[in-house]
Amino acid sequence: MKDETRTTVSIKSDIGNGLSVGLTNFRSGSIQLQGGASEFKSWVPDAEASVDTTAIMAAYSVNENIDVLFGLSNDRLSDTTVTTMNGTYNIQGGSANRAVLGASYAIPDIALRVSATYMPSASLTVGSSFSETSLPATTGIPTTYGDLASFTAKFGPTATGAAILANALPTVDVDGEAVTFPTGVTAHMALAGTVNPVASYDSKVGLPETVILDFQTGIAADTLLFGSVYHAKWGDAQIVSDTGSAATKISTKFEDSTKYTLGLGRKINDQLSISATYAQEDGTGALNSSPFTVSNGTKSIALGARYTQGNMTISGGVNMTEVGGVKITSNGKETGAFIAEYGTNRVTAFGLKIAFAF
Repeated sequence: MKDETRTTVSIKSDIGNGLSVGLTNFRSGSIQLQGGASEFKSWVPDAEASVDTTAIMAAYSVNENIDVLFGLSNDRLSDTTVTTMNGTYNIQGGSANRAVLGASYAIPDIALRVSATYMPSASLTVGSSFSETSLPATTGIPTTYGDLASFTAKFGPTATGAAILANALPTVDVDGEAVTFPTGVTAHMALAGTVNPVASYDSKVGLPETVILDFQTGIAADTLLFGSVYHAKWGDAQIVSDTGSAATKISTKFEDSTKYTLGLGRKINDQLSISATYAQEDGTGALNSSPFTVSNGTKSIALGARYTQGNMTISGGVNMTEVGGVKITSNGKETGAFIAEYGTNRVTAFGLKIAFAF
């Protein structure tokens, strides 16, 4: 992983008669994996991808208590490269449009506001290609590295280069299940052609259906309690890069996720206010079978401040996140072949926002 800088630009204007419109552009997601697969060091893929979002939104005030929200979001996937032991996948960029719908209810006298926002799922179909990684000639094995890596992933550490050279076929797979090859098939025949390059095919990238619930309410003079629930149905929004071969097909195993946030805000004076926030997102367990899974949930604390001077507002803060550890095996169980293990990690992020009102 590497440092990342994200920039958000937004503008909002009141049209009149209760209607306002806004435009925003921001980095909505990214994948950064430096697992070592491209250097033959690990089964964990190397990957770098990003999704940028531009949304145009409109809000209409039905009365002083009820607002409705509607708009259109455009999500753009960058050109993406994923490298595994088998080879390199080049996935072209693409974009998809989604509607955004929402509503809110407010009681201004007590600073109460409850809102809900909904976005349907969407998917991208983008052109792709796959190139296998050549096996170093020093091994003496007449095939490609991708063939050997894929063969070993399926049949376990006993299916080594030395065994192939000795024409020894494995008798069990990585899960301990018995394996029988057809009569007359040699180890070289079983291995050769496991992985083949593909000049052109389509990959599918799913964007999850999401529901966001936000609330805030005054609980004392100049003191605000706020929170949110963010639910994304990732189980129905997978990334599938199907080369036509089971040995090289990539299919993620994302699961639905829910993130909870709770915080307190305090107004110090007319210019300065401060806040503290706790957030938690549950993971899918300490064991997983997907090499694209690098954590088991998160817990974070954020401290922020906002200062207003004239028509300018400066907001900033720091977020400290603890990332839960996860172990990756071939079957997502302790009995599976070991792939990778990520310990508990900590991430620190800093943010700064400058807004002008005219």
